[in-house]
Amino acid sequence: MSGSGWQLALPFPINQRCVFGNFQVGANAELLEHLHKMPHEPGFAGLMLWGALGAGVSHLLQASCQLYAEQGRRIAYLPLARLGRQADILDGMDGFDLVALDDVQAWASEPALEAGLVGLYQSLLARGRHLLVGSSAAVGASAFELADLASRLAGLTSYQVRSLNDQGKAQLLRSLAAQRGLGINDAVLRFWLARSDRAVGRLLDQFEQIDAAAMSAQRRVTIPLLKSVLDL
Repeated sequence: MSGSGWQLALPFPINQRCVFGNFQVGANAELLEHLHKMPHEPGFAGLMLWGALGAGVSHLLQASCQLYAEQGRRIAYLPLARLGRQADILDGMDGFDLVALDDVQAWASEPALEAGLVGLYQSLLARGRHLLVGSSAAVGASAFELADLASRLAGLTSYQVRSLNDQGKAQLLRSLAAQRGLGINDAVLRFWLARSDRAVGRLLDQFEQIDAAAMSAQRRVTIPLLKSVLDL
């Protein structure tokens, strides 16, 4: 990926749709405020975000990466559940201004991997870098075997990412549709949310499919269109 600040350590590109502007805040206002202030914190700064699948943890980690990159900062986004289980993947990560570790629970119960995370934490701390950690559960509910890792993660400021209710998801889809000049009425939204898996990331993917189909066919967003495109 090219452009000032967009220097990724590994071939896991940031999802361009994962920005703060299309994240429905809901009950996460304090967390969003903290994430916006974090790039301006001097020295080491760390934050842990956790929440159920679809709550928006990955979205917020990637949105933060984009915020840092817009400021010309070097970022590394590492979705640990999708990486090979080799601790040497973390080598050199302390050279980035922000390291975002997603799905950290995927490396739990593996002493060598956990030791690699401890080493990265210590290096980022020593060099005054910033760290974001995403997990499906709070530290106390994760199966970390190394007390050193558990204690360091527990020492980070921690926020639970609260899932949107159906009203919030409907508002998200309305907002996206308005930005694209699409009209989606309440009946269509009710049908959509009743039959999709409702994870925000999945809804965003589905929206892109619907937008493309509506543009190609020059059609309104209707229930028949949803059925044909999304197989609902």
